[in-house]
This record gives sequence, C-alpha cells and structure tokens, in this order.
Amino acid sequence: MASLQINNFKGMSMTQGLWNQGYAAYVMGVDVNAISDIGAGIGANLVYPGIIQPQKLMAIQTEAAATDNITDVINSFAYYPTDSSLWAFGSDERLYKYVSGATWTKQRAGAGVDFPAGANSGSACKLINFRTILHVIYDDGYATWDNTTWTSSANTFTTGTQSPRPAVILNDNLYIGNGRYVSRIDDAGNFTAEAATLPEDYIIRSIDVFNNRIYISADNDNLATIFVWDGVSAESDRVENLENHSVAPIIKAVGGVLWVFATLPGAYINTWIYTFNGSSFNKVFTMPFKVIGANDGPAIYNGGLLFPTTETSTGIYEGGTGGIWMINRNSVGEAWQISMPFNVGSDGQEQVTLGTVHASDRSVTAGVRDISGTPEYGVWGTTTYDNTAGEWISLPIDAGDFTRNKTWHGIQIETDLPFQTYNASRDVVISYRTDPNSNDGSWTELKTITTNTDPSPHLYIPIGAVSNTIAIRFKIGAPASSQGTRIRSFTLDYTLHPR
Repeated sequence: MASLQINNFKGMSMTQGLWNQGYAAYVMGVDVNAISDIGAGIGANLVYPGIIQPQKLMAIQTEAAATDNITDVINSFAYYPTDSSLWAFGSDERLYKYVSGATWTKQRAGAGVDFPAGANSGSACKLINFRTILHVIYDDGYATWDNTTWTSSANTFTTGTQSPRPAVILNDNLYIGNGRYVSRIDDAGNFTAEAATLPEDYIIRSIDVFNNRIYISADNDNLATIFVWDGVSAESDRVENLENHSVAPIIKAVGGVLWVFATLPGAYINTWIYTFNGSSFNKVFTMPFKVIGANDGPAIYNGGLLFPTTETSTGIYEGGTGGIWMINRNSVGEAWQISMPFNVGSDGQEQVTLGTVHASDRSVTAGVRDISGTPEYGVWGTTTYDNTAGEWISLPIDAGDFTRNKTWHGIQIETDLPFQTYNASRDVVISYRTDPNSNDGSWTELKTITTNTDPSPHLYIPIGAVSNTIAIRFKIGAPASSQGTRIRSFTLDYTLHPR
C-alpha cells in the first residue's frame, strides 16, 4: 500500500495533472491565498497561505426604505473622499450613496428628472472621482457632483449609442470611451469630445493605463483590437490585434501586468485570460464562465484582481460560477491562481446577477441582483465574520499513473479542530467522486466531522473505492458570527493495480 499527501493548497487550474502541487478544480468561499484579515472575536484565526480556511462572509448592506431603496443592478461604484462615502450608479439611472455604518440612500434618479430627458445608463453607467468632483457618466454625456452642486448635463458626447463608457485618469486628465471616440477632460475642466477617434465601426469596450499609455480595447464585430495611445496625439501609437477573437476583451493593469479577459461570442461560455507584456499576449487560463463588468473593470485587491461573474440558473460548473472571482498569487515568481473567494446571494452563487465589484482597503463591495432571494436588488459587502459555506475541490488525482486503476483505501485529514473547542459547530463535510469528467455534483459523502464528535487532528476515514482517478471535496463553514475550521493537509492511502 502506498500513500500520497497534498498540502500547500492553491487556487484553480484547468490543467490536469497538477493535483500533486495542491491546485484545485474549484475553489469557492475559502481563502488559500491569505487575503483575509484576522477574524473577529475570541480565538480569531491568523490567515496563512496554502491552508483551506473560510473566507470572509459577504452580506447584504442596509438600504433606505420605500422609494429610496435600491431597485436596479449596480454597474459602477466610486469612492468619494470629499465626504468619505461610497457611491453607486444603477442600470435604471438611479444614483445611491453609502457612508460606513449607515444605509444606502438614493441621491438622484430618472431621465427628465435628475438627468436629461432620454438619458440612459443601462450599459453606459460609470462613476469616477476626478479632481474632487464625482463624474456620473451615462450614454449621452456626464453629470457632476462637487459635494454642493449637482449638474445634470455637464457635457455631451459626439455619439449617444448604447455602449460602455469606461474611463481612466492619466497625467491629470480624465479619458472616457464612447462609441468609437475617446473624450478628454483636462485639469482645468475643459472638455474635448473627440480627443481620439478609432476607425469606422469600432466600439470601445474597455480602457486602462499601462506603461504610461492608454490601452483601448475595441471591436468591429469581426476583430478584437487593442489600440495604444499617449492621450495627446490625434491617433494611436500602435495597434495590437487579439487573434481568434471578435469580442473586445476587458483589460486591467496591476503589478506591471496587463490582464486581458477575452470572452467568446454567442453561446460560448468560456473566458480566455491572457497577460500582455507590452509586445505579446500569453494565454494563462481558460475559465468555464464569462467575465463581466467592462465599465469598472476588475478591482485591484491585495496585489491581485477581483472580477464579477453571473449565474442566473443552476450551476453550470461545480457549485456555480456567480460571484466575485480573484486572480492572485502568494509571492512574486509563483504561478497565478484563480478562486472565487466571495460568494453572494441568499440561495448560493447559482442564482445571482452581478453588475460590478469594488475594493477599498480591506473591504469588498458588489452590486447584486439576487434572483431567488428578497430583496431582489442590493449591495453586498464583506463582514468581519467567516463565510458560513465554502468548497475546495481537488483536481482528479491519478497517483502518478493515469493508465492504471487504484484501490483508494482511505483518507487522513489534518485539521485544527482540537484548538477550536470554544465553539462546537465547525463542520467539515468530506466527499469523493471517481468520474474525472463530472462537474454536476455527483459526489459520495464520506463523513461529516465536527469539533464534538471527531476531535482528533489526524482523523482517518475509510474509502474503499476502485477507479483510475479520484477527486476530493471539502465543504467547510463557520457558525454565525464566528470562525470556521482550517484544513492543513490530507493523505490518501492506495494500492496500484497491475496493467
């Protein structure tokens, strides 16, 4: 009989065969990158990379009642330092404000009321703070708020087509993409409607600053192109075509890397994720869902990127893909990992529509439409408590020989349960499956361990299955307002069958 041990747990990889390095097939609601802070209360856990431990819980934030509550999907957030508030702009032209510890309240709403007649914010809405003025961008133009005066139409764009309105700041100028044009607002507030013009039929989907240049992601229904511009010249410096893609990617720069999230057209659900070093694209991941949130783009958080995804029916991959995902790594030089640290919604991540995600300091906020829950629309934010439900699923484990069957005798789990006797309800549910192609929840439960019934930190559980590969799933959670169990490693005993 032989044994194999897996520790130093990591995020997801779609590359089979990396099970022995601790990579996972699915990670939801747990923290393997040590991005959380210390938990609340007595016995709070320090977080360390490589351990399966609960991520911070997200909960719906308080909002105003009746007509002032949130009634649309939030598609853009902006922190406004003038009064230390967070603002949110919705798909139905409603503008909300939140001060820490208070409630979300409606501040402005409606075409022909607080916005010009005919204005629309469905795909165009974008908030950005520029020179202490909050710019509220919709399809035809933008409004401004300087903490005293609301200007419903500060300026208008050349085109009012329904398309994204991404915006960035470079060299004390604000740049806004609208259709095939880029508008500019300088440090004196002067507006130029057509500071840059892309070729005919191109639509700008996403922009960001990289290497002191503005990178403009656009498409013309046939080709996805990234235009590189200095923000001053009449035309772009150069053009980078993203081969094999017709949908313009979402782009975001962090840590000297330009990330490129390229979704596929039509019914294809995959997202191809690239990095760009200034001269070439390198494909890093293929993920089984579509990344959204072009106007705000991914949010920078603890050296990584958060990005929202949506799941409006039952989960199409493992437990579901609707939530806030993250690209991160534990240290420079290590491989990048993907996980879904923050799940939202009253009935799990399978039934939510996300608009955008915002990160500030240690807090994460998301605009959510909870399809199965009440209230239907809202803003969810991180709390000081551990997540009440999370999953870590291993890649299919073949024990180093994919050509032969094995008898899987048992599994030994190393946890910190004995050190958590101050709370008796920190369940860990261990399951397995032997079909490497399954992602539909066809699991066999081995055991549910708790502090009271199984206090050993070296618990051994028999399996007795025969298969070519095996996948292990841990479901962990925390009691309300407390901390959950951490898993440090597991060991599988097996016998290799002859050929």
